[in-house]
Amino acid sequence: MKALKNLMLVAVVVGTMTVMGARSFAGVLPSFPSVWAPGQAVGGESHLASVGTAGSFVSVDWWVIEGTPFGTPGVFWYFYQLENPANEEIEQFTVVFGPHPLTTVGQINWVTSFGDTFDAAASPPAPVPPHNISGETYEPGNYVNAPAGSVTVSPTGVTFAAIDEPGDPVGLGPGKQNKYVFVITDPRPPMYGVGKALDGATGPWQTGPTFWGGVGDPIPVPSPEPTLALLLATGLVGIGFLRRKRK
Repeated sequence: MKALKNLMLVAVVVGTMTVMGARSFAGVLPSFPSVWAPGQAVGGESHLASVGTAGSFVSVDWWVIEGTPFGTPGVFWYFYQLENPANEEIEQFTVVFGPHPLTTVGQINWVTSFGDTFDAAASPPAPVPPHNISGETYEPGNYVNAPAGSVTVSPTGVTFAAIDEPGDPVGLGPGKQNKYVFVITDPRPPMYGVGKALDGATGPWQTGPTFWGGVGDPIPVPSPEPTLALLLATGLVGIGFLRRKRK
């Protein structure tokens, strides 16, 4: 019950922050502060690239918030929301990092908490779903109720699996956004690391270079142990080199 109350508080706080300070991060991933102020938030949008299908991406809208507003100072809250490509399903989302003993996970049914409409002229304005943190146009008709059927924490990170929407038992349907926001809490501050999305046995979409020349963006993850952090940093330097080379 306490965890549920915390998640509902998260929804209220993030909704308020979004209405008050929505901005566009499209195309540029923001940096993280070296020292976080209580309640400080950083948000953005990353695009995971299909390994084998040219031009296919899964967008991940995200927030990282220092936990003081949620009664957990010194703990970081990571929020992720998926947007589906036009012709594929999404059945699984993985955040890759070495978990901490205090790592916890969950999910929020965002739109159900606040209703399906957005009215900027209302007083007060209706809350904007997390999808809008990237500055994109709100698309209420494309939001679907698609929670993860299983959530696991392993030595390699967190996996939200068996993502299903009503009437479509094989995943988040093509061209749709997920009403559910996936949540990770961890005492470690963020760095950019690896994210992956899967369509059953096909795919994946992920951070890093692809066979067709595209490059998937990193996503924020809790800072892992030094050895893994060095490997991730080396890989991200390689991604930056590939991007510059393509330009």
